[in-house]
Amino acid sequence: MKEKKINIIGAGNMSYAIVSGLINSNYKKDLITVCAPSINNKNNIIKSFGIKNSNINTHYSDQADIIILSVKPQSITSVCQDLNKINLSKKIIISLLAGININILTNLLKQDNINIIRIMPNIAITTNHGIIAMYVMSKINISDINFIKDLFSRMGMVYQLDKESDIDIFTIIVGSSPAYFLFFMEAMQKKIESMGINQCDAYNIILETINGITYLSRHWGNTFNKLRKLISSKKGITESAISIFKKENLSLIIANAIDVSMNRIKDLKNLKT
Repeated sequence: MKEKKINIIGAGNMSYAIVSGLINSNYKKDLITVCAPSINNKNNIIKSFGIKNSNINTHYSDQADIIILSVKPQSITSVCQDLNKINLSKKIIISLLAGININILTNLLKQDNINIIRIMPNIAITTNHGIIAMYVMSKINISDINFIKDLFSRMGMVYQLDKESDIDIFTIIVGSSPAYFLFFMEAMQKKIESMGINQCDAYNIILETINGITYLSRHWGNTFNKLRKLISSKKGITESAISIFKKENLSLIIANAIDVSMNRIKDLKNLKT
């Protein structure tokens, strides 16, 4: 793959994950730059990777082939005001922003012939095991699409979507859901520790249990429901715990949490441009 210059605007956790995923996949370090008003020598990206950086959003954007927008949705208006100071017509703009659709970005980037691709990755791209949703403007040429797909394929599994609206669903599934699982794992760990198991052992027991279930789910070819029932024998110890989840309607709690997240995405779409 012919490599291009990449400038990432934003220096938060997802920017760190992208830089880590690229470098771990042997992308040339000197082709990656990061810009953010808050960036400094103590920032994790700088400490970990030592890549070129600036606290001015436009510093490396003019020379970049690809500009990745990895900022909070509330900051996108000011970022686009900065980017409008340079010619964007020959660049690929990649947006990682939840709820900010291409129409909003097009209105903010008041230039003709802008090429925008929306990407929704999860934090596992840090170790090249991520899931990445991708939606592409129809006018972007196939060679640029393939480049971006190959680029993110280095960091995980890419799903190219036919509808931009599906990005919202993938924001929940891909972007947010790892935190849901981790919340459950955290609660398990706390309870196990309270029963006398030390912190390190509790952590590793849960982690290896998740690894084992993931392996079984991939290789047994069953649905999650069928696999769970294989583990939960009637009137057994496991079923007694599952009965509490059912009594407290855990499925409804999860569904409600997802609905709240979807409503939050709708709020972000009301950003005034």
